[in-house]
Amino acid sequence: MGKNSRKKQEMKVKKDIKEFLYIDTELVDSLLSQIKDGLVKTITKAEQSVTGLNRQNSVENTTSGKISVIGSGVSNSTKLNHTNNKSEQNLASLSLNTVYYDYAVEILENELNLSLSTGKGSASEENFILSRNEFSICNFSELNNLLSLPALKKSILDDVNNPATSESFQMLGDASQILGDVNYIRLGKNLIIPKNDDFRVSETQLELFKNSNRYLTVLGIVESTLSKKDFDLQTLNINNVKGVATLNILKELNVVEDNSKLILPIALYFK
Repeated sequence: MGKNSRKKQEMKVKKDIKEFLYIDTELVDSLLSQIKDGLVKTITKAEQSVTGLNRQNSVENTTSGKISVIGSGVSNSTKLNHTNNKSEQNLASLSLNTVYYDYAVEILENELNLSLSTGKGSASEENFILSRNEFSICNFSELNNLLSLPALKKSILDDVNNPATSESFQMLGDASQILGDVNYIRLGKNLIIPKNDDFRVSETQLELFKNSNRYLTVLGIVESTLSKKDFDLQTLNINNVKGVATLNILKELNVVEDNSKLILPIALYFK
């Protein structure tokens, strides 16, 4: 293989690398079992095999420790080896699980055969969407905690020279009571609402990504496309009062707008 061919392969590998921030593992398993029948069962058996190997090694090491007649030194050595083996097996199992879901997202994208939307044209109206665009992240609960700091309250909320700023921050604090502890992600003009437990990064790391200039990619399900009627306060009733109130607050904060898509994310990643 010539140098040019190797360089092209290296460039392709670098281009295809994904840095996953989020994968909804339960949703991936559900979708994959329907789209690629049998793949989930195969991987599950592989994981069970690793678990079985862990148990077998655990029994062998325990037995070895019990029949030792040389002395406590050998017994302790056996326990240490058992601990090391168990740690290595747990690490291997964790790696297998991680690789599985990375691969599963790749399979889903290929099987769904989606066209990548970059926000430059009209987004797909299909249930599934693959989109890449500029993004912003906001957690209003964290913002409320920040605004609760006495020093910040004194410097901003009591700023008589800038009542507009004080009023805006007060509104953000009130809004957090309704919006809750959710990481709202605006991708282009669309809104992604992920589950906190499925992020692969910590809250601190997620905070750092807010300043990133990279484009974020989402593989997800379009739950709805917002229209003016979704923000109409005249439609309020006991069943939709929280939903309508939430959308109006998000619109006031420039998080959503008319024709924004509400997306349930399957995976979020940089590429």
